[in-house]
Amino acid sequence: FNYTEEELQVLMDESAKQYTKKSDKGKDVGTMTHAMVEAFLKGVEYVPEAPEGGDDKEFEANVKMAQKALKAFTTWWNSLKEKEVIALEKPIYSRSMKYCGTFDLMARINGKTYMLDIKTTNASKKAPLGIYAEYFLQLGGYAYAMKEETGQSSDDVGIIRLGKDG
Repeated sequence: FNYTEEELQVLMDESAKQYTKKSDKGKDVGTMTHAMVEAFLKGVEYVPEAPEGGDDKEFEANVKMAQKALKAFTTWWNSLKEKEVIALEKPIYSRSMKYCGTFDLMARINGKTYMLDIKTTNASKKAPLGIYAEYFLQLGGYAYAMKEETGQSSDDVGIIRLGKDG
């Protein structure tokens, strides 16, 4: 693919909007959990809004599950002695490999830099912990694009799995 600078900008803008589009459509547990974690890390309040015409009972159940997942995250995050958010929900693009995406979190923890992805995936027979090998390929791609785009590299990658049951 050969993109002009304008076409690349459109791709990046669309990538950055995907999180918002998903949030506006579904208001599901994973979307709410991501929004709650992002707000927590930014030091702002997040108040979920029920979608118009949706099932209020389902929405309230989803909020409770997302709050349990957030509690798990805040407990873990607050237990860390040294931590610093480097980037949050950042769209990136690899010009050499021609792909783009938005990663969840880059953080410095105890002196090391990590590219992190937040997942609320359910456990399954294939992934008893709710973590699939493909997630690490995605993170590797994000880390590669970040290094290519900004020159900033990570020491490692990791999945933060936040169960809906807390």
